[in-house]
Amino acid sequence: MNNKIIRLISILSAPFLAIDLAIHGGFDNYNPTSGGGLLNFIYMTGWLLNVIALFKIHSKAKPGVRIVFLVQIAFLCLADTSNVWSMIEPGSHNNLYTALDLFWPISNAFMLVTGLTILLSKKVTGWQRYVPLLVGLWLPTGLALELSLGQIPMVVSFIGIYSAVAWSFLGLSVYTSPLMEYGEQAAFSRAVA
Repeated sequence: MNNKIIRLISILSAPFLAIDLAIHGGFDNYNPTSGGGLLNFIYMTGWLLNVIALFKIHSKAKPGVRIVFLVQIAFLCLADTSNVWSMIEPGSHNNLYTALDLFWPISNAFMLVTGLTILLSKKVTGWQRYVPLLVGLWLPTGLALELSLGQIPMVVSFIGIYSAVAWSFLGLSVYTSPLMEYGEQAAFSRAVA
């Protein structure tokens, strides 16, 4: 698949969590369906493509930096497995499904570490350098709003909009990165092929 198409998919997938929240609700009012599993699979797969692209940009970084990316990729793969499971058996109470589903918040929480790693590595420059941290702040911001305001529709709407905007900027930052344009295209294409 063409590298530009892969990166375009990662941008277009960004609003799918917000769409799921708008359709199926949020927090304790979430109504799991196969369609919701599909929406979340699309969203998380796009996120995974972005992290793989960022990993390729940092492929020659120190081992600790590469480990952060590999952990983030592993967490996203485990969480995406729960999305596939949700497509097949929505609302499952199986212990393995529950364990896999925990990687949703874990992967979001770890994105804060990944975002800080990217910011401090200075491999990505300009506005693109700050976007992964913006993505990483999604979970703490959502939790702070939930704790202070409760599980109200306004909070669900806000976290959906925040998600759509932050992940769109993540896809756009990878899509427009000069490092993706010149030095990393072949490596990225091999990684996702």
